[in-house]
Amino acid sequence: MLPTRNQAEHATARLFLRRPDRLWIHYCFALVIVFCLIVATHLINRIMVERGLVAADGIAKTSEHILLAQDIVALSDDLVASGATDLTGLEKTVDRFEVIYGRILATQVRSDTLDGHFFAKESGVHQRMRAFIDIARQLPDALPDARQTLNMQIKQLYDSELETDLLLTAKLVARQIEVEAAYFSRVQRAMFVASGVVLLAEALFIFLPAQRSVLANIYAMRKKTQELRTSQKQLEEMNSQLEHTIKHDQLTGLPNRRSLTEYLNDAVATKNAEGFNLLLVGLDDFKSINDTMGHDYGDALLIAVSRALKSCVDYDNIVAHVGGDEFALISSEPIPYVVQRIVASLQEPFAIKGRRIPINASIGHLEMGGDGKAPLDILADAEIALQFAKNTGGNRAQAYTQRLRDDLSMMQQLQLDLMDAIVNGEIEPWFQPQVRLSDGRLHGAEVLARWRHPTRGLLTPDAFRCSGRTRRTND
Repeated sequence: MLPTRNQAEHATARLFLRRPDRLWIHYCFALVIVFCLIVATHLINRIMVERGLVAADGIAKTSEHILLAQDIVALSDDLVASGATDLTGLEKTVDRFEVIYGRILATQVRSDTLDGHFFAKESGVHQRMRAFIDIARQLPDALPDARQTLNMQIKQLYDSELETDLLLTAKLVARQIEVEAAYFSRVQRAMFVASGVVLLAEALFIFLPAQRSVLANIYAMRKKTQELRTSQKQLEEMNSQLEHTIKHDQLTGLPNRRSLTEYLNDAVATKNAEGFNLLLVGLDDFKSINDTMGHDYGDALLIAVSRALKSCVDYDNIVAHVGGDEFALISSEPIPYVVQRIVASLQEPFAIKGRRIPINASIGHLEMGGDGKAPLDILADAEIALQFAKNTGGNRAQAYTQRLRDDLSMMQQLQLDLMDAIVNGEIEPWFQPQVRLSDGRLHGAEVLARWRHPTRGLLTPDAFRCSGRTRRTND
């Protein structure tokens, strides 16, 4: 028959009483065991803290990496659109992007899945990252024509695969953090069991001090567990905020050009674009408000205009801030009704920081139809109509027609031909006499330049005036 617990405790007590000189040995042995338990707990807590810091750093790096990639694409677009010569911002952004990528590769948040994500032959993520960096580094030194090609390569690489790669990296880092958190939770449970066994085994020697020490460490471990769970929840919130940031304008809170393009992509892909109208609204002389009143007033005005435009369409339609002072509206209502509401919503001056600021808007619009045009082509058509409306006085609406694009194409071709015309001697001087009206006598002459085009013949000034407005839409 096995002895009971009380019998075992009495037997141990009698043993100590018979050999009191060895009592300190038992206490020391118990203290050594408890000390080892405390040290092990401290090391685990320290590792957990370090891993938590590494996890936070990994999250910050992946988030910054995504934002830097977007900045490179945006700076590349600005460089091609404006032909800027100050490339310091782009070069610094590319350098920072490469540094962050190197740190991500060197981070301690590693796993076979992450290694396979970056370096597996079939994935090619590392090659795409290097290609993206190499193309971005070529932009500052490239000629204007080559910049356009490099910009298209950067956008195509980012939109097709690199954006997905960056988001997947963030998800894989988050998943690895979850795995590590689960592992440390198992370690904590194991330590808890070990603590209970030690306490039961050493209850007769040093129960109260050991109990206090272990409970204190258990409390600390539970606190670290809660911190890890809190960090995991914060990570999920950060991912959600990051996704919202990518697809929304930070100033107005409206969907940005990226969201609008995705919306149009879905509409075109599912053939739901027919019956919808796209209206592109541009604020007239908005730059003068920024220059005279300051960007604070300009930003506040953009926010007020965005709220006014949202009230012009139904809740299931979209209003997007596509950049600068331009807004896009997609509505299934007839265009005249929407235009009338837009004009009415902007008719009264806006109260901005105690000042009343009037603003007018030009509108370019078109019916999207079911012709399967690419979203960028649809936006480009609306942009042509908007710029034509602005260049013809502003504060008006202009429907897109093929004539507008034809005039634009013709003027662009004339601009290209004019470069060769000067070299080929196609510009002819025409002398025009000046007659004095008082006596009808010739008193001078003026020289006019005329262009004898090799295929279009002699071009009169009317040929340029009929395309002048369209030409300015391309400026």
